[in-house]
Amino acid sequence: MKFLLSAIAASAAALVMAAGTSIVPAQVSDFQKINGKGELTLNADKVFEIKGYANYRSAATLAIDPNKTYKLTGEFMANGKSPSVLYFGFIALNDKKQSIYSEQIFAVPGTETVLAEDVKAGDKEIKLKDCSKWKFKGGHVAFNVKADLSDLPNKNISPSIKSYVKTGDVYTVTLASPIRKAYAKGTAVRQHRAAGTYLYSATASRKLTNQWQTFSATVNGVSPKENPVASKKFWYTTKNVKILILGNHLGKADASLLFKNIKLEELTR
Repeated sequence: MKFLLSAIAASAAALVMAAGTSIVPAQVSDFQKINGKGELTLNADKVFEIKGYANYRSAATLAIDPNKTYKLTGEFMANGKSPSVLYFGFIALNDKKQSIYSEQIFAVPGTETVLAEDVKAGDKEIKLKDCSKWKFKGGHVAFNVKADLSDLPNKNISPSIKSYVKTGDVYTVTLASPIRKAYAKGTAVRQHRAAGTYLYSATASRKLTNQWQTFSATVNGVSPKENPVASKKFWYTTKNVKILILGNHLGKADASLLFKNIKLEELTR
């Protein structure tokens, strides 16, 4: 009888995932490790455990309709000697199911300028005509930009900026690492920002207790390119998502995180 009930439950979970409107992980194989040395297990009570620092994403992908609303929920608790820190949200993917990086879409409007000199692959300094309207000390340089933001998502992105200062009639931008691609003098550029690697919509940097806590996020639509990382919306150009769990973030080997009842679903409105 126990075997029959388990088979029925597994079949039901498979049907839910096949329906295309929900992701309901029910077994370890429903998750894929992103990185970290920790490991994911599942006990007889259908409770998942991450021992040590490890980050996971759902194996299944959910297609996003901008006109619909989606809800992510899950229950979590700490179960180890060391603190357990949780990030819970989404991985944003484009129409080809490729990851979207925030610096590719997070433009700073009004910061357009041009290269004052050619840039060679391997350079760590870039000469720009005018950075007087740049608003942030960090960020990235985006190349081949357009004032109407039609270049977004822009994949011609520099490594992170260490500094930019005016030197004579131009500005010198120093990068944290060498640029990989060459660009000609006069190329249009813009300052871009980064907004985190993933969408931590349900919770971020949350130190868990030894009591079960429910975390959730309700998200409607995709943000416009004028505000590409708007709160409670999927990032601009998102067409698909995966569930994201960063477990025991940067924690020790004896940190333990338990979780259950993970679900990402399309809500009927």
